[in-house]
Amino acid sequence: MIEQLVLLSGPISSGKSTLADGLTHQFNMSIFKTRQVLHEKVREDLSDNRKALQAAGERLDKSTRGTWLRDALTKWIKDNPGFSTVIVDSVRTLSQIETIREAFGPRVIHVHLTAPENDLRKRYERRLKSEQKNI
Repeated sequence: MIEQLVLLSGPISSGKSTLADGLTHQFNMSIFKTRQVLHEKVREDLSDNRKALQAAGERLDKSTRGTWLRDALTKWIKDNPGFSTVIVDSVRTLSQIETIREAFGPRVIHVHLTAPENDLRKRYERRLKSEQKNI
């Protein structure tokens, strides 16, 4: 049974995935990745293109008022029992947070990460270089 849901939000390269990975390894938590849900729900090839992923998420938010993420999370929790804490990497809108809070109540913790714009830009550029090396 889920005792806690940790919702991570923040701009690109703010450290959401790094924090999620660290918490899962340190405390045996599980990660629910919004990116995977987008790939499953949207039938077009998004190829991990950030702008395409964001646009797909925005379309789903508009058409469902943010419930698509709550519904996918609820199903995932039922299909993956055994974890008391799940980290959601990541939420993007207030409607997503609100619908998850309505469904799970006080078990929900929302953490918003950020950094100075210059640091975010540098981190993103490093990530792009690293991804290009792996291609």
